This record gives sequence, structure tokens and C-alpha cells, in this order.
Amino acid sequence: GDGPGEYIDQSFKSVTGGGKHWKSNIKIDTTWEACTNVNWTKVMARDESGKLKVHSVDAMMKELHLTECYDEDTFAFNDPTCVAVRKAISTSIAMETLFPEGPKFANYSVVSWGAFPSWVNGSVSGLDYAAPLPVQASLHHGNGVLGYALCDLIRTILTQSANQMSTGTCSWVASLAALSHKAPATVIKLGMRLLWVGEITSDLGPACPKVYEQQPGLVPFTGKDGGWKPPFFSSSAGRACAGSDVDCAEAAGRPTQNAGLTFMWSQTLISHWMSKNWGFCNNDTARAGITYPGMAKVEAAAATAYQGGWYNSMMWECDTVIDPVGKSCKLLINQNVCQFLEYEQCINKLKLSPAAELVSTVFTP
Repeated sequence: GDGPGEYIDQSFKSVTGGGKHWKSNIKIDTTWEACTNVNWTKVMARDESGKLKVHSVDAMMKELHLTECYDEDTFAFNDPTCVAVRKAISTSIAMETLFPEGPKFANYSVVSWGAFPSWVNGSVSGLDYAAPLPVQASLHHGNGVLGYALCDLIRTILTQSANQMSTGTCSWVASLAALSHKAPATVIKLGMRLLWVGEITSDLGPACPKVYEQQPGLVPFTGKDGGWKPPFFSSSAGRACAGSDVDCAEAAGRPTQNAGLTFMWSQTLISHWMSKNWGFCNNDTARAGITYPGMAKVEAAAATAYQGGWYNSMMWECDTVIDPVGKSCKLLINQNVCQFLEYEQCINKLKLSPAAELVSTVFTP
């Protein structure tokens, strides 16, 4: 039979436009917190429409206006965004049975920071914060984190809260933020494909293997109240931040790196851009790693070396996920920076330059 990608493509055939967003939904959302306020072990009973019979989920549906998506008398019912939300929920429920191995990116939804764990009891074992960081847990049932993953995906898109946190990945997160604003229905489908198949589009294909093994939602951090998340972790180590001083100040009290959709998206794009430049995957480690409190500076530098983007990677990203068909993305820059070249030649040079990390490692003596 068809795999998860083909099943999602078939399920989303009725989603025929980019969809609208609700202005009242747009906010700086602490998505991980909202989605761990749900006891996913109790999220078992469903009615025939596919909605979940849990008070916290019902309240979230109302908060995000998603009850309108299930009311045929509302104007929003037939909007592509509502169609995509219904498809994401019903398709996920069906895929639990059809694909018991679970989502390819399930590890990114193993989150320990909130009121409840992100997983259904029995899905995860071996989580030991007495062990050296970064801790790694065993995920036995990928579908055990599906509820959290779907919550994170829908909330991130509808609240337009794609956030780089304490990483230097703003250029990679930007495309997710732009699509969430301009075409939420489209990015809900892309997010579902990324979650389940590990690829944003079939043309782009999967990321490098080590990317899928990371568990960013288990990296402890100090919250806005000064206490550790999760609260049962304790350490004298300072927080890790790889962004600019401004970004790091803004990210205070937040996770080192995001979990769920935002980090899946940025890690996938970075992985593709670097393997395109280097010509191969690094099968020993993820080129863009995760950072954690108390990390050695040398290790932190290696983990964050590939986070930043430039004109070349941003144009590739735009042509890959914003307009992969027409490839209409253009650089808008001050023409005076091209004083030694014709403008079009200058633009092409900027677009086609190899990744700086490749140049510094291979070409620069």
C-alpha cells in the first residue's frame, strides 16, 4: 500500500487554497506550554466527527476558533484553513492505525518541560536527568507523541508563533513564519508531511539521518521565573544561546531550541542546504546539533556553526519552499554593494556562492 506521504497527499486533495488566518489568533504563543497542559494519556475518547473529548483540548479549540471549522453554518467552515485543520486531525487519527511505527520526526515531540509529559504513558522510558546532558530517552511508540505533535503543529501555524528561541536560525524559521501568515492551509499540509515522512516536499526528500534522532524537548532550560524546566532538573550551569545579543536577550526564559514543528523545519532545511553544498550527508552527527546548559564552548561552536543563513541559502530556501514551481524569489538589496560587477552578475554571485562553512573549511588555506 501507499506510505504516509502518499496517504497525506491523497487526504489533502480537497485543500485547494492557501487559506486565511484569524487575526485574533496571532500572538506570541508559548506553544510547548499550551500543548503540555494537556494530559495526552487521557486523550483517548473521540466522537464520530474526530474531535477529542477532553476539556483542555475543547478549550483550545474554542481559543483558536477551531470550533468554527466544525460548524457548517459558519463562514469559515469551507475556508481552506478549516478544511486543512479537519484533515490534519482526521488523517492523524487514521494514520495511528495504518502506520503503527509512528511519525518520522516523533523525537521532536518528546517534551518534558510542562505540566504533563508530551507522551502517552508507556511510550517513553529511560529519561534520567541524573545522566550527563544532553539526555536521551527511548521512544517505544512514535504515535504516543502524536497528540502533542499535532497540537504544536496547529498552534504554531495558527498563532504565527514560529520562534527560533536561543538559536541563530532566524533565516530558516522565516519561511515557516511567512507561509503561516500567507498560506496557513498549505503549511498545515507541509507540516503533516514533515512530521510523518521527514520531508517538507517529495521533491526535496528526507533530511540526513542523524537529524531525526535529536530530542530537543528534553534539553532543560531556566524559565522566566528563574527555575528549571523541567522542575525536577537541577544544575549550576548557565543557559546556552547561539543567537545575537538581541536575540538572546529576547529568548531569556525560553527553551534553548524549540521542539516540534519549528525545529523540524529549520533542521531539515539546514540539513539539505549543507548536504547540497558538501555533496553528502554526515552520517556520524547532525551538522546542526542541539545545545544545552553547561556545554563546552568547542562543542557549542561545532553544534551552532551551520545555523546562520546568508543570501545564498535564503534564495535557495525561498525557491525551495516558498515558490518551488515558478522560482520567482528575488533579492532586494542596495545596488551600491555591487559597484565592481554588473547588478545581475552580482545577484547571481550572491545566489550561487557556496556555504561559508564549506569555503572556510575546503577552499581557504
